[in-house]
Amino acid sequence: MIVKIGDVISEYSVRNKFDENIPVYSVTNEKGFCTGYFSKEVASKDKSTYKIVPRGYFAYNPSRINVGSVDWQKYEDRVIVSPLYVVFGVSDRLDRQYLLHYLKSDMMLSFIKEYATGSVRDNLKLADLGKFPINLRPVEEQRQIAATLDKIDELIAKRRQQLDKLDELVKSRFIEMFGDINVNDKGWTIQPLGEL
Repeated sequence: MIVKIGDVISEYSVRNKFDENIPVYSVTNEKGFCTGYFSKEVASKDKSTYKIVPRGYFAYNPSRINVGSVDWQKYEDRVIVSPLYVVFGVSDRLDRQYLLHYLKSDMMLSFIKEYATGSVRDNLKLADLGKFPINLRPVEEQRQIAATLDKIDELIAKRRQQLDKLDELVKSRFIEMFGDINVNDKGWTIQPLGEL
């Protein structure tokens, strides 16, 4: 059954108004929810305007969702994110991991790019996200689909690691065969490329 995403999500806009000491997170396209994304201390020492993200809730930066910077929080009871982020909960009719895969799919990213507005950066409001369609299959089927996609993502990540290792092997074999060009440890005759 095709429904609008807005039918199965709802905004959650609770601020850290008492400036509690809650861990600060960011959401990136590669790591999802993560700490330590910024090399320096959080820009604002006053975190009372930061948004709280309970476990199981989604968050995204409206100007970075177009590159897949969206995730659901599965690490702590509560974390906080920048006040610029959009935070929302999902209905129990929708599996979180299934929704995450859908939001990061090429099809969805092209929808987002088409609908996002802004002069400098694309910006997607929650109301606009809610207009997009989603295939609301039975929850158990959603979980099976998400588990399959998780396995595929894992295999892709392992293949990338293998390719990185092979790339390192090629470079090391090249140096082993021809030496280090910077020190010419093999004693090769050196000529300008233009003369050859």
